[in-house]
Amino acid sequence: MRLTRHFMTRWQERMGGCVPTPELIRQLVHRAVVLQHGRRVEKTGFGRPYTTLSMYWVPEIDVVMKIDEVSYPHCAVTVITPDVRRCGHVL
Repeated sequence: MRLTRHFMTRWQERMGGCVPTPELIRQLVHRAVVLQHGRRVEKTGFGRPYTTLSMYWVPEIDVVMKIDEVSYPHCAVTVITPDVRRCGHVL
């Protein structure tokens, strides 16, 4: 598992403290509730393939993590907390 710069920045902004290790993120994902499985869509109306991200809700820390599980190595892309919704951002 690789952590993107975006993920690390969002973690620090939204969760505070140190960014967890890739191993800890892997463990959190393993215990999380799957909201959406990621997949690669080859045929689209726009003619270009794209990837959807997997989304996991981790109830013990009340966050949603978006993970790219289609590419290798897997990538933690972003983290969303309940306060993001209150700021007017769209999930």
